[in-house]
Amino acid sequence: MSLGENLKNIRLERGFTQEQLASAVDVNRVNLAHYESGTKVPSVAVLTEIANALDCSIDELLDRYKYIRKDR
Repeated sequence: MSLGENLKNIRLERGFTQEQLASAVDVNRVNLAHYESGTKVPSVAVLTEIANALDCSIDELLDRYKYIRKDR
């Protein structure tokens, strides 16, 4: 899944509207909608704030679990 798809799915799982999450991370709701649709990519700072607000890791947002080596 893409960042946008993961962001939207996790946001909905946590019970946030776009407006609520945008307010929590101090971004415009339209920008958040662009992140979810994949037309814009958030900065690392904003991505960190989103992960904190959603109580998840950046790896989870980026769907990196499938790339992390299991033998470590």
